[in-house]
Amino acid sequence: MKKLTTKIMDNGKEKEIAVFLDDETARVLEECGDKELKHGYIVEEYKYQLIERRETRRHQSLEKSIEGGHEFVDHKADVEQNLEKKEEIEQLYKALKFLTKKQMYVLRLHVLEQKTFQEISEIMGINLYTV
Repeated sequence: MKKLTTKIMDNGKEKEIAVFLDDETARVLEECGDKELKHGYIVEEYKYQLIERRETRRHQSLEKSIEGGHEFVDHKADVEQNLEKKEEIEQLYKALKFLTKKQMYVLRLHVLEQKTFQEISEIMGINLYTV
């Protein structure tokens, strides 16, 4: 491994950056004699290594969190289950369209107001078995 350096402008200040490259790549860059090519390669490699370092740290941090007992759940990850729920809701709305006003009233009393069938029978003045 060989260390290659170049200078860049960072927030208006000149900064020297360095990367470690395998011997063959470093030799080719030095022998080509094209300073702009060498500079560009070092800058791109530097960016790549920064990204890799950040990703490695992020993964290590995530692994430590998981080892520490923290659980990360993505509720959107179970696409199939969410799709099934959506389909069930659509079916429910379709079925509700076929109910009469009287049937909707019974449903509202039972589900939303949590009335018993006996109470609904008394409220509406209809037979318990009709409810």
